[in-house]
Amino acid sequence: MAQAKQTSKLIGAATGAALAVSAVFSPAAAQEATPIAQPQDSAWTEELHALRAASDAARDYAENNYGVGILVHVGEDFPNEHFATAQEFADLMVKLFEARYGTPAQAFLSPNPGTQNTGLTYHIGSHIHGANSGTEVKGVEAALAAMPDVVEQLRLVKEVAALQPDQPAPSTGG
Repeated sequence: MAQAKQTSKLIGAATGAALAVSAVFSPAAAQEATPIAQPQDSAWTEELHALRAASDAARDYAENNYGVGILVHVGEDFPNEHFATAQEFADLMVKLFEARYGTPAQAFLSPNPGTQNTGLTYHIGSHIHGANSGTEVKGVEAALAAMPDVVEQLRLVKEVAALQPDQPAPSTGG
């Protein structure tokens, strides 16, 4: 009798646990549940939040202005003999796009502590230059060398957009 009673308690507890678990995973519970902070949220440092904000701003600029959104990943190489601040460097990159190619651009800075050298990422419409080849973050020399290709891809984005004015800005895919 005692064993039957204990088995009954065990079955009851297991059934209760199963019902609780199924209630948590039901579609209705999913709609009513309050989000809980996930362990991976703690991996989002201030630098990652700043990177996300600057990247979003560069993309938004590129998509809404048919210009180049320049994301500057600021390393520890400022100040230097050429620039007192990363902002001075970023301003020069914008001026180069405008003066050399007649292309509008805007720069967005993101701190990259612990990294010696500054890198750049070019946003073109909804595309990141070099994303398919893994060269989306470029050193200064590579970023300067990529400018003509970036301008050409932006020209193609504008050309396609002009043919489809009611569609979102196309990606160049490269």
